[in-house]
Amino acid sequence: MSSNAQLRGFLRLMVAVSAAVILTNVLAFAVGVAPREALRVAFEGSVASGYGRGQILFRATPILITALAARVALKAGLFNIGVEGQLGAACLAVGAVGACGMASHIPSGVLLTVLVLVAMGAGAAVSSVPAWLRARFGASEVIAGIVMNQLVAQVVSLLLRSGLALPGTTRTPAMPDRARLSLLSEWFTSLAGSPASSAFVGALVLVPVAFVWLRRGRVSREWGLLAESPRACEFAGIPVVARRAQSLLLSGAVAGLVAIPMVVGYKGYAEPGLGAGTGFAGLAAAMMGGESALVTVAAALWFGVVDQAGLALHALVPKDVVLVVQAATLLVAALLGSAKTKGEAP
Repeated sequence: MSSNAQLRGFLRLMVAVSAAVILTNVLAFAVGVAPREALRVAFEGSVASGYGRGQILFRATPILITALAARVALKAGLFNIGVEGQLGAACLAVGAVGACGMASHIPSGVLLTVLVLVAMGAGAAVSSVPAWLRARFGASEVIAGIVMNQLVAQVVSLLLRSGLALPGTTRTPAMPDRARLSLLSEWFTSLAGSPASSAFVGALVLVPVAFVWLRRGRVSREWGLLAESPRACEFAGIPVVARRAQSLLLSGAVAGLVAIPMVVGYKGYAEPGLGAGTGFAGLAAAMMGGESALVTVAAALWFGVVDQAGLALHALVPKDVVLVVQAATLLVAALLGSAKTKGEAP
């Protein structure tokens, strides 16, 4: 990626940051809170404290993973709106497998590998429905993804009520401690109390490696050509239908990896709502980051700051104000990310 395109990505991110700060000031003033006080509380509750920084890393981890999932689909000119359903199914699958009796007898390294494969398999299984509908009938993957999000949410609740959950609860049994990821606070004591885990380190390693493959891999290069001109790809002998399906399947598999930080690293069990909202934040981060892994990581961290700062602001302003700021930030990021400058790669 050219340095100019990367610079434009950071400029878009700075515009989104500025918009969030301005909107926070305006809404805080509207509800009778001094803007400077609102910014102080948001800053001290997020980046200014060790716990807040740990929370930012924790919240940024699933957003970073879903941003990568979205980027895989965007490379082929597709929108994987079904990320929420894919990660929801993966969380349930990982929670159920991790809590089964056999898990306590499997070496921790092998068990983690199994859980990663289960997460990716569950995510790919859910994304296979939009992929098949797009390949077979030319149906919009956006509409199919929205429907699958709702369907998976209901199926997850049904399965939990039907025996996967502990009696009297809506969560799966806890997985053994040996299956859990280590917390970052074990390495950095300043992050004590935060659920940020080694999954963040794994995501930081995965994202640049994946972006290099997306730029240089043969299949991924064909995805890029497909995004520019499907008709030209057909004339060139590129299997358009298969490449679209592969993109959506891989995107779903990556989305399923959100179950690792949320279930294995954080809760230790699955319950409804884990990772909710991170799919749309990840899509906005992917659109903001474009072809730059560095900008994508920065955007994911920024959304982590927005989430944590919003939590700190709950003590000062009504919750609705925080929700408006968070939603508007996502909207601005998505709009800026979609407005690609001439000359940027798709």
